[in-house]
Amino acid sequence: MSASYNVHSDSDLVRRLALDDQAAFDALYERYFAALFSYSDAKTGDHYAAQEIVQELFINLWQHRHRLALTGSIKAYLFTSAKHLVIDQYRRTATRNRHQAAFSDHQLLAANLIDEQLEADELQQTYERLLAQLPDKCRRVFSLSRQGYTNAEIANREGIAEKTVEQHITKALRMLRQYLTKSALAMLLFSLFH
Repeated sequence: MSASYNVHSDSDLVRRLALDDQAAFDALYERYFAALFSYSDAKTGDHYAAQEIVQELFINLWQHRHRLALTGSIKAYLFTSAKHLVIDQYRRTATRNRHQAAFSDHQLLAANLIDEQLEADELQQTYERLLAQLPDKCRRVFSLSRQGYTNAEIANREGIAEKTVEQHITKALRMLRQYLTKSALAMLLFSLFH
């Protein structure tokens, strides 16, 4: 910056800035950068964000230099602009955090659903493997009971006594209990009935 610009008032520098005077812009930049950076840094608590805010502020100042209509001082204008940019930064950060939290929640939910589906598939395979180990008649009776048939309907369909139907179901359940944990058995039986 030229030493001669140090003596110019803010209003004179703003007038020169409107006439595309790069040296006037540089003088305003050097005059207010440190204070604006300190202000933005104190408000954001982030050196990088503060530097971005001040850089954006001065870019906007240069881009709007021809339309700059100040009713007060350039200092007040710059600090008000910094305040608005800090608020915008907070909004962007809050929006980004909300989106990241929603994405994380979605990822966690998807991972849990995949885990649950894998567990359910594994449980179904174990169930089918255990059923395959039952004698044919016992397997048919148990399967019909899980499909919603009553003991009387199963007995009539299979041509056996209701007491025999109960024995086959008891035998199948005993074997399933032996090989499956209580929680897995409860989940399996719940899924079979619903």
